[in-house]
Amino acid sequence: MAKNVRIIGGEDADITEFPYMASFRIYKDELLICGGAIISHQHILTAAHCFENRRKSDIRVYLGTTNSRNYSIPYYKIRNVAAHPNYLKIDKKSRWTVLNDIAIVTIEPNIEFNAFQNKIDLPTKEIKVGETAIMTGWGWRTYPKGTTSNTLQKISMKVIPNCEYDRDYPHMVNDDHLCAFTEEKAGICMGDSGGPLVSHGKVIGICSFGRLCALGDPDVYAKVYSYLDFIKSCMNSVSDSNSTCCCLIL
Repeated sequence: MAKNVRIIGGEDADITEFPYMASFRIYKDELLICGGAIISHQHILTAAHCFENRRKSDIRVYLGTTNSRNYSIPYYKIRNVAAHPNYLKIDKKSRWTVLNDIAIVTIEPNIEFNAFQNKIDLPTKEIKVGETAIMTGWGWRTYPKGTTSNTLQKISMKVIPNCEYDRDYPHMVNDDHLCAFTEEKAGICMGDSGGPLVSHGKVIGICSFGRLCALGDPDVYAKVYSYLDFIKSCMNSVSDSNSTCCCLIL
């Protein structure tokens, strides 16, 4: 699958249902590249791979809108992006995987919380297998050809054990990944990378990769619980080179 992914088979959603949603867009091309989740007045949680070969000056952050093509609202600038220090992409005979695919984006000015833009809480414990979770994003709605969705989409998924991925993603998933699946012909693909998987009011996963779009394969997320130390370190001092938040990019 291409590295930026989208929701197929989702339902229309309103931003007031998911006020933590953020979109990253290349403003010159009016191109949506990734989603993210507001976790504080100045921090967005997203996927590290969203910023490969891209300059922060080309990217704007939009909050508080259901419509991904709404450019009339104020935007936020990226001050810096902190990718996990052990972020790594591995290509095993073209069946690539991504390790530690998580990043903290610091934006300016600070976010004023309201009904349309607000933070989502971080998890305090491991998510249980079998729990229901909601994925949201503006990615493609058709495959193999498509465009990003104008309207925010949502899809319900089940958290499944990583061991079930062995047949689908051999040697590609570890304990720092979280796997989710739906029996319907639905799932993620281009445009949804970095978007949050949420359960019980906590962001439990950040959309990382999948193989094919909505064709029966599980979707893979960075497990947020595994990265709490990194996330909190970045939120407390994103510029502290002695912290675990040490890989500043852009």
